[in-house]
Amino acid sequence: MRSSLQRHRAVCCPNMECDNSPVENLNCLREGINFPGAEIGNLVVADEEECILHCRDTELCVALTFRESDNRCYLISKRGGLYGPTIAAGHNSMNMECDNSPVKNLNCLREGINFPGAHIGNLVVADEEECWTNNSGRA
Repeated sequence: MRSSLQRHRAVCCPNMECDNSPVENLNCLREGINFPGAEIGNLVVADEEECILHCRDTELCVALTFRESDNRCYLISKRGGLYGPTIAAGHNSMNMECDNSPVKNLNCLREGINFPGAHIGNLVVADEEECWTNNSGRA
């Protein structure tokens, strides 16, 4: 069986430059999260690494979702998808550029204050730090 990289090389368009370097940003993958909407294509791949390779080499791809049930890779043109991250078992998503460094400053947090209107989505999280992590890539 060919590796993900070998399969990717076989489908990469000959008139474009492919990035065949090793995948090093798997730590950006968020398990159990879907980035719905803003899809620019999808294909069946062997694993998350092959999905990342396709996104790297697809113009306008800035995020992806990998569905485990059928190994379908969704290439996405908007960080976090069109509607923002949603909890979805069996889906693993990532923004191609991410910052997983620890949250160092929650000084702006205002307990008991609601900022009504203009909500772009909601997600149940464990604490303020997880909220920040899940929403910091939405731009």
